[in-house]
Amino acid sequence: KLSIDNSRAAILSEFDSLEGGSLYLIDAKGEKLIDDGVYYFVMAPSGKAVVYLTDYDYRAGTATLMLYNGRKSVKIKNDISLVINDEPYLVISPDGSAVAYLEKDEDDEFTSYISINGKAPRKFGKYQEIVALSDKAKYVYYIEFEEDRYSGGEFYVKSGNDKVKLAADSEKLGDLLFNEDCTQMLFHY
Repeated sequence: KLSIDNSRAAILSEFDSLEGGSLYLIDAKGEKLIDDGVYYFVMAPSGKAVVYLTDYDYRAGTATLMLYNGRKSVKIKNDISLVINDEPYLVISPDGSAVAYLEKDEDDEFTSYISINGKAPRKFGKYQEIVALSDKAKYVYYIEFEEDRYSGGEFYVKSGNDKVKLAADSEKLGDLLFNEDCTQMLFHY
């Protein structure tokens, strides 16, 4: 995966579906090993940070959520119960300061969480799937589903305590286009 300006790349090498692989960050200075045993990752568009999963337990469906912040890796949370469709559900802000993920509970229902600057995650909302975050989660774009209905949710943006409904049915949304820091968005409905 490449940063938006093509100055950095993150790669997962020697990947094995049970053991994971080695995560590297590559730039003009060379390559840097971030961690081993990495199962999945998402690089911030700026290339300054990478959120990733280690210690994946296939049977339990759990992993450890980590954030490489450009200097070091910090553990965000142990043993998150992953929500996996085609791949694990992780979102990172353009500068890497905010990370969102979904976690399922014992009833197989999902809740979204946000971590800012690698700190302990805070609950965002049950049945709310975050699709994008601005830096430090000033703006959070998400789909709110009804209980036991995981399609056609309402699309919102939230800033502080203010939330604005952008679309009544997320399935009718076209492509979402964000500016560089995710403070503005274009979409058609």
